[in-house]
Parts: sequence; structure tokens; C-alpha cells
Amino acid sequence: MTRVLNGPVDGVLLGDQGSRSIAGSDKVYLLADTNGDGDAADAGERIVFFDGDNASGIDMPTGNILNLTQASDGVVYIGDGDTDAVYRLFDLNGDGDANDAGEASVWFSQAGNDAAFTLPTPNGIAEGPDGAIYVVNAGVSSRPQDGIYRTVDLNGDGDAEDAGEASLWLDLSAVVPTSSPFDLSFIGARGYLIDPSGSAEDSIYTFEDTDGSGVIEADEFSTFAEKTSTGAPIDFTAAADGQSVVVLEWLDSDDDGHDLVRFSDLDGSGAIDQPNETVTIWNSSQLPAVFETFAAFSVAADGAGWIALTSNDFDAFGDNVYILTDVNGDGDYFDVGETNVLASRAFDEDTLERPRSVSFYEGTVATAHTSVGAGNHFSVFLDTETGTMTATGENVLGQLGQGVAGYDIPAPVAVTLPEGFDGAITSVSAGLIHAAFLTADGDVYTWGFGNSGRLGLGDEDARLVPEKITGVLDDKPVSVIEMGNGASYAITGDGTLYAWGQNTSGQLGQGDEDERLVPTEVDLPGRVLAVAAGTSHALALTEDGAVYGFGSNIDGQAAPSEQIDGTPVREVLSPVLIEGLPSDLIAVAAATQTSYAVSASGRLYGWGENSFGQLLIGTDNGDNTFMPTEDKILTPVEIDTPVPSLT
Repeated sequence: MTRVLNGPVDGVLLGDQGSRSIAGSDKVYLLADTNGDGDAADAGERIVFFDGDNASGIDMPTGNILNLTQASDGVVYIGDGDTDAVYRLFDLNGDGDANDAGEASVWFSQAGNDAAFTLPTPNGIAEGPDGAIYVVNAGVSSRPQDGIYRTVDLNGDGDAEDAGEASLWLDLSAVVPTSSPFDLSFIGARGYLIDPSGSAEDSIYTFEDTDGSGVIEADEFSTFAEKTSTGAPIDFTAAADGQSVVVLEWLDSDDDGHDLVRFSDLDGSGAIDQPNETVTIWNSSQLPAVFETFAAFSVAADGAGWIALTSNDFDAFGDNVYILTDVNGDGDYFDVGETNVLASRAFDEDTLERPRSVSFYEGTVATAHTSVGAGNHFSVFLDTETGTMTATGENVLGQLGQGVAGYDIPAPVAVTLPEGFDGAITSVSAGLIHAAFLTADGDVYTWGFGNSGRLGLGDEDARLVPEKITGVLDDKPVSVIEMGNGASYAITGDGTLYAWGQNTSGQLGQGDEDERLVPTEVDLPGRVLAVAAGTSHALALTEDGAVYGFGSNIDGQAAPSEQIDGTPVREVLSPVLIEGLPSDLIAVAAATQTSYAVSASGRLYGWGENSFGQLLIGTDNGDNTFMPTEDKILTPVEIDTPVPSLT
């Protein structure tokens, strides 16, 4: 098992469109000034939050990031103009990114939505006061719908693609025929949309569904601010700060710097119609001398006085993210210390190729990382910050990796590494009386008891110090390891599951009961994202959210559907699909004779043994005691227990 110790962080998400000439340079970054020095240029302060290397199997999702936002439940939504889709991202394991298995999915797309709405340009995304996600689409000649879609997940499957989950909330083509909409923000129930409007006046429009019809009618739509009458730069980007709307000048056409302007409806008229309602609160002349701005594409406001801006230029000192802080509380950002360069290509030439969209982010990043392997009467610990690996407990068969065996060590001691080892260890795992670690290069090292080939080293001999598995896994970097009771498992980077060791109940998924002395591929459909080992059975989670089980099945823990006259078959020798589970599963766990799965929406499911109430199927006695009513649960059931939502 692995545990990551997390600390809270407030950061900034940046959608970097990358360079078309540099493959893979398009990414979403999480920028966090964790040491308080005003920038995110130090070690661990710039994290790739999401990109094409994601383990959720989404192909090229960040090639043209036009907008991104974080909703109140922590979920991040990004709009990509290349794939015509909005993606849903959530950092499930708290490691500071959404690149792990099950952390990313398609929320709404042109190709998949049931209503057949077009989505060539998802220029704006915002959470509404009702919790729905509103998506701004700028049409093109072949797909002309300009509008705002209201999207919501009604059936809990993690997307808004199904019937009735998306609607045309505001038909901009009908009210502004030349519309070219961009950023959307809400202040309470009222929406604000910046729209260069083609040949019409560049404007910010405002609207509210006052009659509750679910559609913005013509009389619910009006102009909030116009470029000509206010003299303000109403271009492509705007953000609401809770009380006002701020806009950022795109190009410095008058050579006096880029202005940041605040609109405040002081007289409550619903429009900016008084001179004092338009105030310039910052100018790019406040930047340090070497930094510059050519095209300013995005602005974000956190409602507490912080503002983030992006700059896109032709050189390293112009590709930046700026943070503005109203230190003295005077309502502007012209004072000393109120403008900081949070990130820049000048800090690291391999990043920020084409900064576009920016949003504030609240979540967690790992401040200390500890991987833990829990065996039988012994444990292995890894501090991934220092690379220190220790073990403690029983050592009768050398499972502590000390080079000797036969006595217990009741305190953490350093595991002896192979001579000449200089790799970076990323995780550890422990079985009954053997253990393993994984390196950043994808190599697997094992040690301890070797019976049945559980070490994967080609024999059944014990190893008193870690030894690298070679042969089958050469040139196949491993990304996940899982040590079971007497069997071992690994998932390679391409999603292939390998198993080796004890196979008395078919827990290797090979169609027989023969042990394997070396890693052997398990035949499964699709990429495997996760594996869980029970005492004598295993579960594999694939990229399409399906779970397959194999091994001991006395209580239906491996494959509850495999029965003879209503009784589970004792062993399942090859992987069998677990039916009756939702399609958005993101994690699996295997106990002795009970199995579990967790969905992206936080729902917990279980099946198998219930003799001790493991699945909470039974009677509440009303006195804080519980009486199980069924010994075996042969259909996955949702467990009614307070599980924190993962969305």
C-alpha cells in the first residue's frame, strides 16, 4: 500500500498551449509558491497537473486549452479546442496532479453529447450558482452555434453526455448575431460574458434566469458594459471577483502598457453607466524591468483580492504568469510589492511555451511522501523525498533486507541495497513474507521468502537483500507493484498486468494452478490501471472502468457470477468480468475473502464474504451492535457508509 501525507495549498492552474514544434509541450501546470518567496520557480513548485501522458488513457487532451476553472467541489474543468471537449479532472490521491488512473474523464464533448450540440471552441467554463457547469461555445462557419450550454451529471456516471444532461441555456446567436463569446463569470445568480461581438460593439453582457425556466429569455439579457462608452479594454478575458468584473487589455495598441480595469455597478442600474464605475487598477508598467507582455489572454480573480494574469510573447521574458496582491487594501495594484512574476519561461526555458488560460486552485500537494509496505509481522517504509528505505519487525526469512535472517528487529533499520545501486526508489510493497520496491526507471527489486517463485527471479530461493527482476520485464518499465500473500503483481507503463509466484487457487489468472517463477502476462482486455491482491485472489481495474477477478472464490470474492447451483465455484482460474458495477470505477481493494471498488463519485461497492458484517449487510440492533444476515454477497452492492465524495 502507499500513503501520501498531504498539506493544503493555494495555487494557480495554467493552461499552456505549448509549441506546435515541440511535441508534448502542451500541459496544464499547477503553480504553487510553497516557500512564500513570491514565485513558483523553486523545486516542487511547478507540477504538471494534466497532459497527454495521463494514465486515464485520454489522447492529446491539452493541445489547445482555451479555458479552465475549478468548481466548488474541487473538480477542475478544462476546455480543449483541438478535441472539441471539456475534460473533468480531480486529484484523487492528493499528489498534486490529475494524471493518475481514474483522475481524468470526458465531461462534455461534441462527439459524445446526446443532444448533438456542437463544441468547436469551448472558450469559457464556469460553475453556476446551481452547481451546474456552464460551457461557452463560439461557433465557426461549419458549426455556427454561439451559446452557453448548461451541463450537469444527472445519472452519476461522471459526465454530462447523456440524455437531458446538456441544454442550450443561452442562445447567443439569437440575441447577438455577430457574437464571438469568451470568458463567463457569475456573481450570485447573475452571469457576465465578455464578447468582442464581431462587427458589433465589444461588450460584456449580463443575464439571469429570473423566471426559472432554465433558459435565458431576451428580456433577461442586457448589456453590462461597452468598450466605446467606458473607454475600457473589453477584449477576450474577464473575471468576476465576487462584487465587480475585471477585464484585461489584450494588446498594448497605444503603447502605454496593458490596463487591468474594474467595473463596479455602484448605482445598481445593471450597467456601467457612470464614470466612477470604471477604474483602472493595474498596468503592465508595474512589471520588473526585464519582463514584458505582448498578448494578455487570461485573468482570474479569487474574490479575496488576488488576481492572476497570463502573458504570451515571442521570447522567454514575455511568457509569464503574474500574481497581483492588494497589500495595502487600497483597491488597486500600483503599489510596491503588489506585482509578482509567479512563473516565467525565463525561469525554465522548457516550460510556458504559450501561456493561455489561468485559474486559482485550492487542493493538496504532497509535502512529504511516504510509501508503506505492510507484510505479516513486518513493515517496509520509504521516504521518497530523501530516498530512505527502512524496515522493521520479523526477519526470520530475511524479509527486512538486512543481508541476514533469523532474528527480529523491533526498530526501523535501513534496507541493504544492491552494490552499485544508484536509482531513485518511488514505492514499496510487502507480501506475507516477501517485499519489493519500484524505481523511477520502472525496475522492480524483490527480497525475502522465495517459495513458489514469488520473488520473480526464476527460482524459489530466498534473497536476503533486494535483487532486480530481469528478463521478461527488461525494456518494459513498471509503473505499479502489488505484493500479495504468495503471489506478486506488476503493471507496466503500457497497461499490461504481469503476475508470478503462488498459484494454488488460480490467483495468477493463467487458466491453471501452476506456479510461475518469473513475471507472466495476464490476458485482460484493455489497459490495466490498478491491481489489488487479496489472500488468494486478485482484482484488476481496466481503463474503461471495468473490474476483473480471478483466484479463490469460496465466497464469490473473485467472480460472484461464477456459480454452480447457486454456490460460488471455489476457484476462478482466468479473469472474469465483475458484473453489476458502474462504469466510472477508479479504485479496487481485495481483502481475505471480500472485494471492494470505489467510483469517481465516491460510491463504495462490495461483494464476497459478509460473515462478520464486512459489507454492512444485516440488522442494526439499535444499541451500536450489528448482526450480519447473509454470509455471502454474490452481487455487488453499494455500501451505505459515509464515504467522502471524490468529486
